[in-house]
Amino acid sequence: MATTSFVEFINGGSPTIGVLNGTTREVSPVAHSSGGSVGSLLDVIRADIDGELVSRDPVSLFSVAGAVSPTGTTAEVSGCVPLAKFQGQLGVIVGRSARDVSETDALSYVWGYTITSKWAAGEASACLGPVAVPKDRFPADAALTTSVNGVPVSTTDLADVIAAVPGLVATASAGNTLAAGTVVAATSAANGELQAGDIVQVSVTGVASVLTQLVAVDEPSRAAPAGLTKVGTKHLYVETGGPDDAAETIVFIHGSGCNSTYYKDLIRRAGLDQVFRIVLVDLDGFGQSPTTPGLDGSMEAYAMDVVNVILSLGVSRATLVGHSMGCGISQIIAVKFPDLAAKMILLAPIEYPLAPDVAPVPVLTMNKLREHGVYDSCKNMLQYSTSAATREQSPWAVFYLTTLLMANDAEGYARSMKALSVQSSIDIGATRQPTLIIAGQYDNWPTVAQVNDMAAQMHNTTVEVIPDIGHWIHIEAPERAAELVRAFML
Repeated sequence: MATTSFVEFINGGSPTIGVLNGTTREVSPVAHSSGGSVGSLLDVIRADIDGELVSRDPVSLFSVAGAVSPTGTTAEVSGCVPLAKFQGQLGVIVGRSARDVSETDALSYVWGYTITSKWAAGEASACLGPVAVPKDRFPADAALTTSVNGVPVSTTDLADVIAAVPGLVATASAGNTLAAGTVVAATSAANGELQAGDIVQVSVTGVASVLTQLVAVDEPSRAAPAGLTKVGTKHLYVETGGPDDAAETIVFIHGSGCNSTYYKDLIRRAGLDQVFRIVLVDLDGFGQSPTTPGLDGSMEAYAMDVVNVILSLGVSRATLVGHSMGCGISQIIAVKFPDLAAKMILLAPIEYPLAPDVAPVPVLTMNKLREHGVYDSCKNMLQYSTSAATREQSPWAVFYLTTLLMANDAEGYARSMKALSVQSSIDIGATRQPTLIIAGQYDNWPTVAQVNDMAAQMHNTTVEVIPDIGHWIHIEAPERAAELVRAFML
């Protein structure tokens, strides 16, 4: 039996209830048989679904408000004090008023199930949603998994949990009235400590997941410097643009030795800022983001920084655009937080994790950067990474790229090289997002053959190869790159 997931989404500025297709990310709004929209889950609970509610034509799901409350919410934490407890739970939704019910009759009072996550830091707080599923449509083999920063910490088989629901409802209603729409937490899936900047993800297989971002509330003396955004324990430069009412968001993730400014010409040429909300971020140690003292670089850390930025902006789903190292960061997010990544555009995606014979190369570059600085380490890089045609016919591009590389902080750049050298368990074959890969014909890393091999491991992926260019896709072939990106997004 197929799962029916009800979700609350924003339709013309108003909350509306629909049925979510988890594969296409489309919602079929439900309406009363009289034609009026259904604006709350309580209306669904009270209605005869087959008789009083009808489906309308599907719409693309751009902004999920949450079946009970939004996913991607934030929890405030004072400073970096560890939280005492976090819990992932199955929420039991009461369908009609219940008081002093017996275990025998208890299930007749249950409408369905949702996801809850609960945490405590002095005061208890919880997040519900983003979907609600009728009990007779809930997957029989569902499991609830709680993850912290993309790493699973607990998995619970829900069959035994659901078997205990009658006793739970009977106990909760003893001497107490449970109104229709009440959510009763059925299980605790995990307990542990968290820090500011952590992201908790509670998911149910075949249903949905809910993300909660933990945000530090700092004293004025510890606030982010002007122009920077506090992201966990770091200060990053984040720039946003595009229409205020844009339905979709695109997040641009730059490569090693770069910063977010090199995307601006691509955005302008493709006209993306006329349609989409644009998010540009300088990774730690690049561009206008300072190099955080005492840290060591890792691809997972960069990915978590980007996820924190996305959630801090109230975005629940976005297209990820990455170049070079930024592609690996995008793929980590797509695998660890699949509900957050709608699509991917990967420009010259380097192989990640690196093959064993390639992994030592970034380490050599890291050591050179720390010993000799940026100039001596990068002065010959463009000879290797641009095509002969670019060097001969586009001197402005070579000049721009030289300026871009030489502006780097040596330590920030070195950390990114260290990040690339560290092996990872990320399986790019687990990505399911529609993906466009753009490669350069004469790129030495990745070669076209390596790109095709990567695409073969992924799903729903298209490869475009631009002739006569190297690694710097949108700088060496700005018009063609913009044309391909525009066609993919519009």
